[in-house]
Amino acid sequence: MNTVKYLAFVEAVRCGNLTAAAESLNYTQPGISHMINNLEKEYGFPLLYRNRNGVTPTENGKLIYDLFVQILALEEELQNTIQQINGVMNGKIRIGGFLSILTQWMPTVVEKFAEQYPQVEVELFEGEMDEQIAMLKDNRIDVGIFAAPAPAGFLFIPMQKDELVVMLPKGHPLCQKPSISAADLVRYPLLMQHESAAGDLHLIYGSSHLPVGSKYTIKSDSAIAALVEKGLGVGIISSLLASSLSADVEIRPFQKSYSRTLGLVIPQNKGSLPVIHCFVKLMKELYQQIPEQNP
Repeated sequence: MNTVKYLAFVEAVRCGNLTAAAESLNYTQPGISHMINNLEKEYGFPLLYRNRNGVTPTENGKLIYDLFVQILALEEELQNTIQQINGVMNGKIRIGGFLSILTQWMPTVVEKFAEQYPQVEVELFEGEMDEQIAMLKDNRIDVGIFAAPAPAGFLFIPMQKDELVVMLPKGHPLCQKPSISAADLVRYPLLMQHESAAGDLHLIYGSSHLPVGSKYTIKSDSAIAALVEKGLGVGIISSLLASSLSADVEIRPFQKSYSRTLGLVIPQNKGSLPVIHCFVKLMKELYQQIPEQNP
């Protein structure tokens, strides 16, 4: 099956622009446009809305997009399986993770994986949970690493508990305390990490909705650390990330333990792929501290 046209359409939708899609796939813009036009003629309906700002899928295009993503994922799975049946462990594995995961776990993982499987290319992508879920669904990554629960249709393999800790500026009044309570934070501006912080706050405050002042919302944990260092507020971060910070800040534990479970998130249709099986095996050997429960 020749799926190049499918890939051209999928990439055009992802990029929202034919020129960007062409650059991503190393084609010319007219070439990408020609392939999509051929698909539209073949199917008898338009797949894209085209305007000055780029392209967006039509309602029919959205339906086709999801099917094309599945077909491209299955083709990749087929090629990898054929190669591995023939005794060749090669190809590519794409892994997504938080900044803390990429900086703390992945250097060792990539080093050891490359030693065992030198013909397999490893690609790493940084992203928060919502970004990784989108990449998994679009087949841009094969494995995500984030906190439970995994969305429906995905396997979750637990690795470790990751405690939440408080990050404080030097000289902050709370620095005098060896540990921090949830109530302590109510009095100070809390630097928030957009929507991805909602789960952490619910873990700490439950449904009580205690008032938490915030003047800034930030996407990056490293940016939160920089703002805390400047004395603009306090932050809640993972202990895994805190261990890698270079910022001149104070870290305090919570008086009560608040932790999330970090694990590997894998599409169900990819769980049996040999290259992913080998990656999971290595991750378990290096970092798994939580036993898996049989379904």
